[in-house]
Amino acid sequence: MPRVYVPDPEDQDALLNERNLLSPGGAAHRLGISRQGVHASGDAPAGRLLQWAFGHEGRKVAETYIDFGWRRITRANPDPEWSLEWHDSDPAQLLVEARERYRLTLQGARQERLL
Repeated sequence: MPRVYVPDPEDQDALLNERNLLSPGGAAHRLGISRQGVHASGDAPAGRLLQWAFGHEGRKVAETYIDFGWRRITRANPDPEWSLEWHDSDPAQLLVEARERYRLTLQGARQERLL
């Protein structure tokens, strides 16, 4: 899977808060491969890793994250196989779901402050 560019800061917040995102170095360590291997997978059209690139296509991207599935309350560190969870999903749909979950999380936090 090539990189998926995410220029909107609100979308970036949603992904960072709702999905397990690791830096390329962190993903390489977790998967037991080189950092170059992580980048090569993100550059390949049929790559196995989903890379979210925070910025606009064609510009130098400052931040790239590897997707390790939805956040789980019970586990702080993602398992290596979680990096493959996205394979049955469209990345655009994952972004829509992350937006919705994040919106609900923010609404819940606002309601708790009112109580």
